[in-house]
Amino acid sequence: MKVMLVDGVAELGGAQRSLLELAQALHARGVDLLAAVPHGPLAVALGAAGVPVRPLPVLRLHACLSWRTVPELVCMWRAQRVLARLVVAERPDLVHANGTLAAVAVAVGGGAGRVPVVWHVRDLVLRRWLVRWICRRVAGVLAISEAVATAVTELVPSPQRSKIRLLRNGVDTAHFRPGDRAKARQEFQLPPDLPLVGMLAHLVPWKRHAFFLEVAAAVRRARPEVQFVLAGRDLCGNHPHLRATLEAQVAAAGLTGALHWLALRDDIAALLPALDVLVHPAANEPFGRVVCEAMAAGIPVVAARRAGPATLVPEGVGGYLVAPDDAEAFGRQVLHLLADPAAARAMGAQARAHVVAHFDVARVATELLAVYRELLGQGAGGRW
Repeated sequence: MKVMLVDGVAELGGAQRSLLELAQALHARGVDLLAAVPHGPLAVALGAAGVPVRPLPVLRLHACLSWRTVPELVCMWRAQRVLARLVVAERPDLVHANGTLAAVAVAVGGGAGRVPVVWHVRDLVLRRWLVRWICRRVAGVLAISEAVATAVTELVPSPQRSKIRLLRNGVDTAHFRPGDRAKARQEFQLPPDLPLVGMLAHLVPWKRHAFFLEVAAAVRRARPEVQFVLAGRDLCGNHPHLRATLEAQVAAAGLTGALHWLALRDDIAALLPALDVLVHPAANEPFGRVVCEAMAAGIPVVAARRAGPATLVPEGVGGYLVAPDDAEAFGRQVLHLLADPAAARAMGAQARAHVVAHFDVARVATELLAVYRELLGQGAGGRW
């Protein structure tokens, strides 16, 4: 079986890291892979994993029409031509489009060949007309969480719903695992002995860093010695002023001496063991990969009870789920975990066991292979 993976993002965001780990697991199972991705960290990582890489233009498309739309559409057109040539030259059995823009680039080339297409949906904010347009042109739709599956199902007519399959995201639990707390804190120059609460997320507004700072202020009112970590960067350069806005909030809340800013590296496995608690306040998270990573590393989490994380964290097992807009409630659960370190460590061990059992990338790869074989065996519809 030969599969062509397509992604229009050059950086290693959560969706791209998930694709990379899936590629590694599929490659280990003997699947013949080829990747069409832009030059950048994702291409380098795929190449290092033994996956041949072909260059693709970076894909972006802003929701509002502006002067930027024209070059973005040109890149989309160029990407479609590249993909059409690759299908003819490489003759894959199936094309796997990672994300919505990749699916658009693939689906535009409707007459380029006779290859089934899979759309891996990693978004919750979806436009009805676009979802319907893509679904008519693909053989299968993979939803990374129950929340995403529900969102797509509600947007398409009944005849298209049979294409939708739930394929829960996963993480490499051999890579994300409990580590040396003291070593991690030393590496990142963090306080060696104080309680440490972190948020690890790219600097985009919907991740709700500002809300995390409200939670931090609530925790500090009860435990002034607690320290905090914000790790992340503006991956695609779309929010250049967000950092300055957050820094002003930090100063206004009196958190300057208690907050440690870190530029989130492409690999956060080394940082996670430094934390006592991970807070993930995003209220519209499609899956919550960092929640899964933290749990795999044995770190208890406090997350919003909504969308993806609501199905990741068993209440009181891997951490706690809280009403999305209640900073005081978030703070209380953080304080509860910090009050009994032994109980928090036990909860972290339960969290890892839960992720290993239900969200390991090996499970995802096995389920994905079954989907590939089903689509190739049925030989109908959704061909590119």
